[in-house]
Amino acid sequence: VPNQVTDAGGSLLPANVEITRRDGSTTVVDVAGLDTVQEVIDAITAVDANLTATFNAVGNGISITDTSGTGPLSVQSNVVADALGLTGTETGTGPLVGSDVNLQESGGVFDTLVKLEAALRANDVPATNRLADRLSDVAQEFTAVRSQIGTRLQLLDDFESRLLEQDTFLQEQLSEEIDADITDVVTRVTSVQASLQATLQIAASSQQLSILNFL
Repeated sequence: VPNQVTDAGGSLLPANVEITRRDGSTTVVDVAGLDTVQEVIDAITAVDANLTATFNAVGNGISITDTSGTGPLSVQSNVVADALGLTGTETGTGPLVGSDVNLQESGGVFDTLVKLEAALRANDVPATNRLADRLSDVAQEFTAVRSQIGTRLQLLDDFESRLLEQDTFLQEQLSEEIDADITDVVTRVTSVQASLQATLQIAASSQQLSILNFL
């Protein structure tokens, strides 16, 4: 909002919003130096007891209510009012609802489809062509994302296969230990025991040898 314009001396220049009330009178709100939309709302409400400014129902603009009469309620067009989205006239009994002058687009597929539907209904050919191109870009992005997801799913499948192989191997090893035949186990233990005893006997005999045994 151009509300920080200064003169040659550095003083703020007026940044007026001119409101024509329902009773035909004009109220001027100076928003020079204000930093937030809430400050603008407070300034409009404070300058005239008949005027009440709030955020609109969506929260993306300013609404002004006037209780001064039954005529039209309007805000004159200038750089400040236009920047605030307040320019316009309300001839009914409701508030003058400002517009969103800082539209934010998500750029996603649903946002594009909604805007494309609106353009088709309005027979807006340039917007339809632009959004059709955007939809094509979104489709390409979607294809790329699907490819990435497919790659990651393949990696997960490979990891799962390796885990299953390890599980099978561990189950086989565990089965060999738990399900082994007791007779076979006793036989192997006895064999190992006999071999160990023979080794110990040889070691003991070698310790009793002296140089005389080799003469």
